[in-house]
Amino acid sequence: MITLSTTIEIKGKSPQQIYDWMLDLDDGKYKRWHREHLEWKTLKRTPDVVGTEVFFDEWIGRLRFRFRGKIAEAIPDRLLKYELKYPIPAYFSIELEPQQSGTRVIHTVGFGYRGLAGRLLDVAFRITPVFWYFKREMDRHAREEFTNLKDVAS
Repeated sequence: MITLSTTIEIKGKSPQQIYDWMLDLDDGKYKRWHREHLEWKTLKRTPDVVGTEVFFDEWIGRLRFRFRGKIAEAIPDRLLKYELKYPIPAYFSIELEPQQSGTRVIHTVGFGYRGLAGRLLDVAFRITPVFWYFKREMDRHAREEFTNLKDVAS
């Protein structure tokens, strides 16, 4: 499985503010959050957060991604992890660490298969120009969107 992580410091926002903002995300907030965000829908909300189903559509550079997924793990003010339904297994997570001046966000994207076949496919994919483009653009996109949180999250 391929894992890409980006760490961003957000000054002036607490983990609770970011966590609550993420759970209350709607289409308008999603579009204001980043210029490459196209659509967000909460398809099914669950009382305990885990199991909440979402759909989102966004550009990452010149690559367009439409995902349907669910919150697989939630630790209030610390972690949101989404499992995504895609042609290959994928997830993204947002870890929140309190800092004196705000919050450290660790944004992680993982995709691929486990086991020997997965490792072989990962090696083959990592040598393609598409992988290196995606890696660069994913890092840029995550930095931009989480930097934008200082202005859009309440």
